[in-house]
Amino acid sequence: MEEKMKFSLEEIIASVQAFLPSNEVIDKKENLIKQGIESLAIMRIVNEYRKKGSSVKFAELIEEPYLENWYKEINKIRKDRRSNKQNSKKRYEPYELTPVQFSYFIGRGDEQELGGIDCHAYLELGGKRIDKDRLNDAYKKLQLHHPMLHTKYLYNGQQQEIKDYVPRELKIFEVENELEFFELRDSLSHRKLDIENAETFEIMLVEFPNGEQKLIYDVSLIIADVISFQKIMEDLCKLYNEEELPRETAEFSFKEYLKNNPISDKIEDEKYWADKVKNMPDNPQIPLKKHPADISNVVFSTRSYKISPYIWNNIKSKALSESVTPAMVLLTVYAAVLDRWSESEKFNINMPIFNRNTYEPWMEDVIADFSNTLIFDVDFSKNESFISTVKKNQRHFHERIKHSNYSGVSVVRDMKKYNKSSNVVFAYNVGQPIISEDVISTLGNLEYMISQTPQVWIDFQVFNLQDDGLFIKWDSVEELFPDGMLDEMFGCLKDYIKLLGTEESSWNSGMVFEKLEEKVKKLPYLNFEKREVEPLTLVDDFLKNAETKPDNIAIVDGENGNKITYAELKEKAMKMAFLLESSGVKERDLVTITLNRGVSQIVGTLGILIAGAGYVPVGTNQPLKRAETIYKRGNIKYVVTSRTLVDKIEFPKDVKIIYTEDIQICKSIDKSKAKSDYTAYVIFTSGSTGEPKGVVIKHANACNTIVDINSRYKISERDRTIAISALDFDLSVYDIFGMLMVGGGIVTIADDMNRDPGSWKVLLEKHNVTIWNSVPAIMNMLLMWNESNEAIGENKIRLALLSGDWIPIDLPAKFYSIFTDANLISLGGATEASIWSNYFEVSLPLQEDWNSIPYGYPLTNQLFKIIDKRGRSCPINVKGELIIEGEGIADGYLNHIEKTKEAFFIDENVPAYRTGDLGKFRENAVIEFLGRKDLQVKVNGYRIELSEIEHVLKTDNSVEEAVCVLGENEKIYAYVTPKTVGKNKNSVDILPNTEIENTLLDSDNFFKGCNNIEEAKRLLKNSYRKINCQARKFIKKLIMESDIDRDLIVESYKSYYDLLYKSVNEESYEDEFVNDDEIYDALSQSIPKIREVLYGKIDVTEMLTSPGNKFTTSFLSEIIPLNKFKYGIIGNVILKQFMKSQDKLKIGVFATRQGDLLQYLDNILSDKNCEIHYLDSSLYYFNREVAKLKNIDINYKSFSINDDISGSDLFRYDILISDNYLHRSYELDSSIKKMKSLLRDEGIALLIEQNCNTPLVLSIAGLYDEGFGHLRDRQLPLLSIGEWSDKLETQFNITNLMDKELMDLTETCIFALIGKNKIAIPDIESLMFTVKSKLPSYMVPKMIMVLSEIPYTDNGKVNRKRLSLNLSKHNQSSGKELIYPENETEEKILKCFEEVLKLDNVSVADEFFSLGGDSLLAISLMNTIKENTDLDITLPQIFTLQTVKNIAEAIGKAKENNDDMETGEI
Repeated sequence: MEEKMKFSLEEIIASVQAFLPSNEVIDKKENLIKQGIESLAIMRIVNEYRKKGSSVKFAELIEEPYLENWYKEINKIRKDRRSNKQNSKKRYEPYELTPVQFSYFIGRGDEQELGGIDCHAYLELGGKRIDKDRLNDAYKKLQLHHPMLHTKYLYNGQQQEIKDYVPRELKIFEVENELEFFELRDSLSHRKLDIENAETFEIMLVEFPNGEQKLIYDVSLIIADVISFQKIMEDLCKLYNEEELPRETAEFSFKEYLKNNPISDKIEDEKYWADKVKNMPDNPQIPLKKHPADISNVVFSTRSYKISPYIWNNIKSKALSESVTPAMVLLTVYAAVLDRWSESEKFNINMPIFNRNTYEPWMEDVIADFSNTLIFDVDFSKNESFISTVKKNQRHFHERIKHSNYSGVSVVRDMKKYNKSSNVVFAYNVGQPIISEDVISTLGNLEYMISQTPQVWIDFQVFNLQDDGLFIKWDSVEELFPDGMLDEMFGCLKDYIKLLGTEESSWNSGMVFEKLEEKVKKLPYLNFEKREVEPLTLVDDFLKNAETKPDNIAIVDGENGNKITYAELKEKAMKMAFLLESSGVKERDLVTITLNRGVSQIVGTLGILIAGAGYVPVGTNQPLKRAETIYKRGNIKYVVTSRTLVDKIEFPKDVKIIYTEDIQICKSIDKSKAKSDYTAYVIFTSGSTGEPKGVVIKHANACNTIVDINSRYKISERDRTIAISALDFDLSVYDIFGMLMVGGGIVTIADDMNRDPGSWKVLLEKHNVTIWNSVPAIMNMLLMWNESNEAIGENKIRLALLSGDWIPIDLPAKFYSIFTDANLISLGGATEASIWSNYFEVSLPLQEDWNSIPYGYPLTNQLFKIIDKRGRSCPINVKGELIIEGEGIADGYLNHIEKTKEAFFIDENVPAYRTGDLGKFRENAVIEFLGRKDLQVKVNGYRIELSEIEHVLKTDNSVEEAVCVLGENEKIYAYVTPKTVGKNKNSVDILPNTEIENTLLDSDNFFKGCNNIEEAKRLLKNSYRKINCQARKFIKKLIMESDIDRDLIVESYKSYYDLLYKSVNEESYEDEFVNDDEIYDALSQSIPKIREVLYGKIDVTEMLTSPGNKFTTSFLSEIIPLNKFKYGIIGNVILKQFMKSQDKLKIGVFATRQGDLLQYLDNILSDKNCEIHYLDSSLYYFNREVAKLKNIDINYKSFSINDDISGSDLFRYDILISDNYLHRSYELDSSIKKMKSLLRDEGIALLIEQNCNTPLVLSIAGLYDEGFGHLRDRQLPLLSIGEWSDKLETQFNITNLMDKELMDLTETCIFALIGKNKIAIPDIESLMFTVKSKLPSYMVPKMIMVLSEIPYTDNGKVNRKRLSLNLSKHNQSSGKELIYPENETEEKILKCFEEVLKLDNVSVADEFFSLGGDSLLAISLMNTIKENTDLDITLPQIFTLQTVKNIAEAIGKAKENNDDMETGEI
């Protein structure tokens, strides 16, 4: 039962009255805060009544500051009256630190971020003449009087009062001048006191030659809260004046106090914060010049300001009228300033709070650190008035303070689990002046003060002044922040406080820092260039140049060297326009253009524009569904293409096709119908929802950009560019029209040259190219190629324009080492703003603090603004979204009103576009690009720029490229590629040609009747002619005589069928073989199965494994048995490698899928010290062929040349063997790089490949690969001898292992390949160490993976989507849950899975194909299940059911229902 109330209302009123600023009568019904009560006063009232036995709490009084509530709360009597009895026997034993003390103690450690310092205050007093002896005597007495002033701090984190303490003497410093004094100040104000030996504070005296003195007061705040901090000086003053100090304060034991005053409600409050911590916002994300971990010598600077009594009294008066405390007013101002510089709208502030329980009157005079901290979170996501924000903060403070028994130090510790911290402090110390009147009159006035706290960035402190004014100060780690930023922030704080004290209306308006706003609004205009541009179209100047400079070369066809003059180009373009008009195209229509690169593509583009229409480029490799989306979105009825492409590309049915070839029979249009306000082009970019967005650019938009670039860099008719970019990438707009506007030339490339830097090098040199325009990755490919191949020779490049992505920080140096007379220009912008909007001229050396090349400055008639989430202009160094405004802004997204409204708007009558890019203004309004918003990720509350991690990774000497992605599990993953560090030697010993010829003669009985090599060659020639003739006859029967209905063929096989159909009409082989039907008959037996495959009735693997099937590539080996001959050639090289090395060699064999090679290796490697891996995506062939081996052990390695190669696969093999495997690659350039990355330095790859796309090979390979639609860089899988050599020599030194005549005869190439370059293999441990030493823990990737190459999109940008997909596959395979079988059927089928897949620990929920299964293994699984369950299961059911559990359930249901059990079918 609660004890009887004992405190009268009158007594409580008297207590309150003592703390009010006037003697006015208290209104019993009015809010006490409104009447002037301060939070520190409330704390003292709480202490007053708690020492009298009340259980009242601070939070209860401040939440409802009314007398009626206070009367009720104060009269709740505490049942556990605390004892302050001191145990003298144990007071000198060590005891634990408080949470706040412990945080200060840990912060002293040098290993701590922003640590290695004391929590420490330093004051200087001056203006009085002090007696040194009296001061020394008072100083020693003070040390002996207060126990905490002779307490030491032990290494294990405990504190101990020293029993027989010997006080320290006063230190006196004599200085000659101010400079010497300032040096002394620097050394004392940032030192670590020797608290291990009880040096917890110090009083010192400084004397100048003129007799002036300064008293220095230096204290470690591990012993003192703010009251104790003031009390030390007051007690020193009393002792100096020979006054007595209270006996009780000398007898006080902090150890006993902590024991007798345990924290109540701690468990409940801990539960409260446990629910809050995960969603607690982080520190304010304000700009940093350095990462805290990079600062080894932590030095604080101070800024201070005195608020006049007039302003402060006005603020207090207004605050009281609004029933808010002045503390909340200043906290809100501080938070608003932080918000203005913070990227995050929600953040936390660390607030020290008073926690001294003054049960006895003398407790007010005790020295100790009784403080606690509160982590207070603020939210500025809404635009609210100042007073509304103050009231919101006050309500929130009342909620948080109720739960302060769980220390803020503990809350911060819990926050660190989520990589959050609390580094900005607000300390409201208003109650009594920092220096009392007695201290001032005796020891001097406060002249200087600074403090420091470990891990703190900014510490905002508020103190009373004697004149009723206010003293505010910021102590901060200056080195952390950009130059000048803290001055500007503190200036805003001062100005706003003045505003609140002078203009009452400011309380009811939004928080605006007027001087700052004026400054930031000017930033975009500091480098703004305005110029009038006459109305132009993209074709106007081209047509003029065709009249005035008709013989200038307009286009050089890079594929064949043909040149087109301006006059010729104009004639073709005008005819194209006429053809379009006569086909029904009208002005303002949109026309798609789908053509290969080259002259026709440019002619088609010009013709569309001259006809007054707009062009919409759709790449030849665009998937049909995406193309159909484009046509539908644009309501497009016409496409310009060629007859050769129509046979290969499927166009929407309702689109009219206009052929470029038809211009030959057309006349010319009279004049251009283009107008500057007409749409010039629509380029479709990827959309976040997966649907492409069409960016609508008018002639005037694009001309503004092009005219500026041409003028700025003096582009003229003497210039030529190489058109690297595809037409559907907007860099192509400048490639074409930038040159045609000035009479310059365009060098085109073939489609298969777009990733071939060797061909670019030839074109640069041959055609005197002067302008380079590409994304950085393409330039980097050229520079990397130059390092490992024949260096770029004499060239005329004078200007390189790089845009569209980050420019690696190391690229400029590599660029200028090759292109010594050129200028490198960084350009930026967006497709939505007409190619480019900003420029920066890159020169060496780069600034040391650059993480990337700056965006620079806006182009003419364009403007950049940087805004925060609430649409405010960002101050210098503050990150925000880049907004582009001006003449280049698009009309929006084609027929997409909603998306247009999201991204485009009008700002002060100027069109504007939200880029989705992040950036900031540096000094002088230089724009720095900080990445895409979608590359800024959030991990456990931390906003992270992935580019910052990538930059650190690339500082390692072994890393060429680095890309980071965020996984589904909110963890960061990094990919790196190795750097080239030297060149390999090409040392392959080959057999003499005569020996090779003899090997052929002896290889098989097939050549038994040949008396010499010439006869063998004739036999080979005739045999291949026979095979091809019979194969053509078979294909004709398949296509013409087998009743195959094309309409019934599944989509993936239609192009394959069309290819065979086309080949039927080509010239046939000699008639002498037409009637020799042995091969023809064998192949014809497969036609029924082929038909079923084409119709989708059976899977192709069923046909492949069917008994007696001859429709395989191994059938060719049966007819002409050359395997032994080919393997003998490579075997000679393999054996010589063993002779060169005493070490165990690692050999990788690519998926040959023919047993002959493995059996050959089984013979020659039986006694060799080696480890062999079979590299295949399917276990089927491995299981089949390895069973036949007798002598060697061989291990299976799941592998596909079309997947990214990473980790332990890289650089491991001494020998790689590829027997007709490489042609399966989707993209040869990429796969050749991957092949090289599997080899160790000096390792050798042995490559066997067919070199002729014969009818038989095409028909067989096409069927098993579901056509050739998967090929990205070629139409047919095989290359000629020369083409294979050209491809391979980009990465390898090549040795032909047999002469060209034999290669032609056998339709086979055999190469020995040694990588051109030595590679520095990134060491993951070392990289992790680098990252951990330079970045905070929350930015350290969970995993770093080494890739053979970074995947790029067709436009040369990093393909992060593909990296994320690979990561998803990795996570699925590495983090699965094992589910065990529940019945006998599941157990049997599980064993079938494990047997077929050669795996352990398969789960019943695992999907067959996710575990590495494929169509062939599915057949094996089907047969194995039949054998083990006595039931039939079909292949389609395995494809559908996939898991052990699903298959077992189906079998179970079949048993239950007894459906067809006799036939054993499910």
